[in-house]
Amino acid sequence: MKAMRELGPKLKELQEKYKGNEVKGQEEVALLYKKTGVNPLAGCLPLLIQMPFLSGIFYGIRKFSYVSQPSFLWIKTLSGTDPLYILSVLAAITTYLSSQQTMTDSSQENKTMLLFMPCMIGYMAMKFPSELGLYWVVGNIIQIIQQRLLYRTPVSAS
Repeated sequence: MKAMRELGPKLKELQEKYKGNEVKGQEEVALLYKKTGVNPLAGCLPLLIQMPFLSGIFYGIRKFSYVSQPSFLWIKTLSGTDPLYILSVLAAITTYLSSQQTMTDSSQENKTMLLFMPCMIGYMAMKFPSELGLYWVVGNIIQIIQQRLLYRTPVSAS
């Protein structure tokens, strides 16, 4: 993702240069990826790894019958929905922040997805059990911290 972010200006330049000839533009972009050793699909790998866990959590908690109802802070039962919608709002905000950090291209499609995905995650966190919303919030916070550490400028040794 860091390499894709660094290639952003070069990709934008190629898009402008080959605006009328999409085929040639795509060939040049592929050549740029090959020269720099960047795989544009590498960013999907963490999502693919995460999907089985997310599915397992969802199906595991969907109809789980607890002996005692576990609670967390203001949520009386984690198997129910968040009555105050705090997790929904936090899930949407943290999804927006983590998506904004990793956005490499400021095209209109990406800007639309940058707004649509947090809204969708927020809505699902509102309707699904609180456990899933909590998972999203914690996962997003970890990703935000990870991205900040990854993108910070290295300190030069003197």
